[in-house]
Amino acid sequence: MNTNQLNINLSLETQIKNDIRQWAEYVGLPQKQLGGLSLCPFARAHLNSYDVTIVQNLNEIHVPTNDFELVIFVILAPVDVNALHDFCNQLGKENQNYVFLPDHKDKHTFINGVQTNNGKHNLVLCQPFEKLNLAREKLKKTLYYSYWDKDYLNEILGTDNEHLD
Repeated sequence: MNTNQLNINLSLETQIKNDIRQWAEYVGLPQKQLGGLSLCPFARAHLNSYDVTIVQNLNEIHVPTNDFELVIFVILAPVDVNALHDFCNQLGKENQNYVFLPDHKDKHTFINGVQTNNGKHNLVLCQPFEKLNLAREKLKKTLYYSYWDKDYLNEILGTDNEHLD
């Protein structure tokens, strides 16, 4: 690899990590459409405890071996919305101690009119199930999920949303 190519790769990595950090900051901001809650109420507290891992293809995504709060995998190769969703479902079935959430740049998702997806990169968010479930249990005691539509609840929470009614 020549120096020019290395600089381009480092520049791309820096830009991607900046994009992800801006998105992480955004999802942590209080939103009036959510009653003053943020898209991810725990994002601000954990802003420095997530890892961004850039991969070429889906098949490079794996469960990290170290202790972690959140790993955000950024997929460089084009991937279909349904393929990304199916891949995350399959990973979740194979690794039930973890949650794998797809975030496709072209699948614009919203909670009460506030866009949730990052819109720039195809991502897989990987979190330990136990840690995520503890956060979800805290949120169930608030009005947070009342702002979500049923389809999005089912997509993100699956059967974990059955106690919200």
